[in-house]
Amino acid sequence: MMKRFLKALLLNYALVPIVVLAQAASGQTQQLTVKPIRNTQIPCPTPINPDEIEGKTTICGVVTVPENYSKPNGRQIELTYALLRSKSLTPQPDPLIVLHGGPGGSDISALSFFTQAHNHQRQTRDVILFDQRGSQYSGDLACSQTLNIIAQVLTVPGSPWKKKFETFATKFKNELDPTGESLAQFALCSNVLELHGNDLTQYNTSNNAKDVVSLASALGYDQVNLYGISYGTYLAMRVMRDHPQRVRSVILDSTIPPNVRKYEANPLDLEVVTLNLIRRIQKLN
Repeated sequence: MMKRFLKALLLNYALVPIVVLAQAASGQTQQLTVKPIRNTQIPCPTPINPDEIEGKTTICGVVTVPENYSKPNGRQIELTYALLRSKSLTPQPDPLIVLHGGPGGSDISALSFFTQAHNHQRQTRDVILFDQRGSQYSGDLACSQTLNIIAQVLTVPGSPWKKKFETFATKFKNELDPTGESLAQFALCSNVLELHGNDLTQYNTSNNAKDVVSLASALGYDQVNLYGISYGTYLAMRVMRDHPQRVRSVILDSTIPPNVRKYEANPLDLEVVTLNLIRRIQKLN
């Protein structure tokens, strides 16, 4: 009886590492099925400088990344980049990645200008420009075109969007916008963007930081140098915090401190200043 018990006990313990190995192997198999970050070279979407050779000194492309990094096999989005090759015959291994402001700015839209602006850095290393997710050349989520369409749709008799618009307008009425229509347009725009499959909750600084790392990896770089301006400084600090092993150095230009909720405070500050100005003008009259 005791021999059988010991045999069963030994057999069970012997199976433990086998089960663990099987689980690990299963996990590895799942990891292997995750969509790889794809890098595809494309024609540059905006003009490059006459002294540049497209495909050699200036290389444009798109890197495909998950919209939601917690669902790597889910919806994919494309980030458009421009790789400005170093003018040195022996460039440093770590490029400079430029992080534009906004959020919502675009370096690719002014490729010629930024190529000249970063000519000095190209003397020693490659320079990478890219449009952050949701920006002009990376899945443009700007509401300008959408709002034009919405304005037309709202004029259609019986449009279901009309009721939505009125609901939003009532919700967003305030002293500066008594009708609430300004914010209602953007609320409606977000609805339209979501109906087209965009998960707007995934367009944030945390994922932007992951995109920086994904871009660097897709282009074959380990460590990088970051140059951030305005919102780009906020993003650079997030990359430093979340992915310190990938950062060699950082330049912060027009810094946004991480403890300042700039995009919540700015509209409120503007509202206070505008209302104070209006009241003073009213007193003068």
